[in-house]
Amino acid sequence: MARTSKTDWLDAGLGVLTAQGEGGLTVEGLSTFMGLTKGSFYHHFASLSAYKAALLTHLDHVGFADVVNTIDPRLPPAGQLQALTEQISRRNPAEDRAVRLWAERDPGARELVRPVDERRLQYLGELFTAIVGDPHQGRLLARLGYAVYLGAAQMHPPIQGEEYRQISTLLYQLLPGRAAPLPEP
Repeated sequence: MARTSKTDWLDAGLGVLTAQGEGGLTVEGLSTFMGLTKGSFYHHFASLSAYKAALLTHLDHVGFADVVNTIDPRLPPAGQLQALTEQISRRNPAEDRAVRLWAERDPGARELVRPVDERRLQYLGELFTAIVGDPHQGRLLARLGYAVYLGAAQMHPPIQGEEYRQISTLLYQLLPGRAAPLPEP
């Protein structure tokens, strides 16, 4: 039998959070979900609080850093934005929705989500600023794009896949100085 890793527990936490909400993030609930003992949990994490902090860091990594790292930095900013949109359109919006709901109810989770939002907005702001040539407009466009992303995840059913890509493309076409649509991937 393969040994269970810390990452296995963190991946399971994302599954539990998405399926059951933050109420399922208990040592017993996670252990049951994994089919393992509580001792296995405590082998990797000193406490449930330490686990939750590690889970939010893990979610930032798999939900942002891993996505950004797939984008070729040699692409022009518009191409990077298109690549980001393509990556996001393939994601399950229920994961971000579950994290947001958790952060609404848990001040500790909220404090850990804030820097994730800041990094995402910084990245988007840099792309949009490079596209429109104005830092203030770039920041505003980053906030607009991020608001669309978060709002799409909150819709029932969520906006995802091809529909998300089409909406993002439409918004991109509205950028100052943009007359042509984004190139197809």
